Amino acid sequence: MAKQTHIFNMTVLFCLALVLRLTIIFFHGFDGLYGQDAFAYYNFATDLLYFVQTGNAPPPFFWSIGYPLQIAIGFGIFGISESVALGLNILMGSGLSALVYMLALYLKIRPPYAFFAGLLMAFSGQALQSSLVIMSDIPALFWAVLSGIALLRYIENSKRRWFMLCCFALSLACITRWIYLILPPLFALTLLLHWRHNIRWKDLLTGLFVALIPIVPQVIYNQVNPPTLLNHSWVQGWHPLNAFSQDFVNIDGTFQYENINALFYAYPIYDLSYLSPLLTVFVIIGLFAVIWSRSSRNIFLLGWLCLPYLFLAGIPYQNIRFTLIVFPIVAVIIGYGVQTIGQWQNPLRWLGIGLALISFVHTADNGFDYANTFVEHHQSEKAVVTWLTDRLSDDVTLYTLGSTLTLEHYTDYRVIEIYYETPDTLNQRWYRGRSDHLLLNLWQIENQWQGREPQTNYHWFRDERGLTQLGTFRNLTLFEVNP
Repeated sequence: MAKQTHIFNMTVLFCLALVLRLTIIFFHGFDGLYGQDAFAYYNFATDLLYFVQTGNAPPPFFWSIGYPLQIAIGFGIFGISESVALGLNILMGSGLSALVYMLALYLKIRPPYAFFAGLLMAFSGQALQSSLVIMSDIPALFWAVLSGIALLRYIENSKRRWFMLCCFALSLACITRWIYLILPPLFALTLLLHWRHNIRWKDLLTGLFVALIPIVPQVIYNQVNPPTLLNHSWVQGWHPLNAFSQDFVNIDGTFQYENINALFYAYPIYDLSYLSPLLTVFVIIGLFAVIWSRSSRNIFLLGWLCLPYLFLAGIPYQNIRFTLIVFPIVAVIIGYGVQTIGQWQNPLRWLGIGLALISFVHTADNGFDYANTFVEHHQSEKAVVTWLTDRLSDDVTLYTLGSTLTLEHYTDYRVIEIYYETPDTLNQRWYRGRSDHLLLNLWQIENQWQGREPQTNYHWFRDERGLTQLGTFRNLTLFEVNP
């Protein structure tokens, strides 16, 4: 009977999360592509499929190939389309709510409170938003949570198949998004504490072998394209004092953020982008309950919360998506907090339960608005394509910054990204007597990219060739570059 209850609860969580995500997507007709990164993943997945079909080597790719490889498998089965790639994220984002429910159960949270944790995963604004885009965050998180469940299940019953699933899923999470490499040491420590002085060598060797399977494509790819992990700007620029800074200069330019890193990367426990700030009290109560229980699984739970936070607080960059790695654990800790209050034998119990329910409604309401606003914003950004095609013929050369992949995907223009250019290469591209076009966010050029190549290149166009302004679309300015 308990098993049937768990299956029913997981099904309800999955369906609620799925309907919510599909409603937003279908209402706006959003295809999941935005910015530069999503197009890069999508295009490289296409390149991987063509490699399998034709043998033509794929081009260099900055990130790990796990996520585009998963998309490419979908392309091979269902055909190349945005809906296939987006469907992968929607299904995994919906599935995460059910997985968080399971994770909470294995961490000894009772079903009603585990269900509450799953609801938070389903309706959290940032988790919902990241489910609606073609990006690696949600798939990596899905595999990581699945691996955590499998590890806890293995600790519970010592059946080797669960350890094999743990190793496979964790390895897949790591090659889907490099930041998840912070979890294997934690999983290893949890396992060693369980084994103590009786290491199951056969299980260990079998698990390590299985973990190598998802890594093989990455290793093969790196034979012709050297890995970028160790020379990544996050790794090279990491410093503990960055936790107390909010101004950074990195590979993406100059940034002045509103909060210091230590506060920014704690958003999952108090900021409305993830959940209602009213739930912070349950995070605090849950943490005390976890620590007070002195369970051997506390290291697993608290380690997953603290290790990614300590790493992220030290990088010279801020991105709200990065802290998704800890949010399932935050949801579980909140479940602990609500359960603790639910066990009180005084009137404060009902006050606490009522506050939890109000906080969930607040989280769900804001989560929908947060994701819906994001989709509306990026859907409207694509209106620049219509604006440009009404003004320019199909055979023009268009120089731009940051909009390159969008324009390549939706137009027939010859699009050139000025980030990779220099005045010398721009001069070589200059066909005398032929005018070109330039599309830029001028504030971004003069501020974020001050003293860097994009600003230098813009000034070259302005000073060496001359610019004639043709119009503006929101924060973008279109110029004709004199012949």
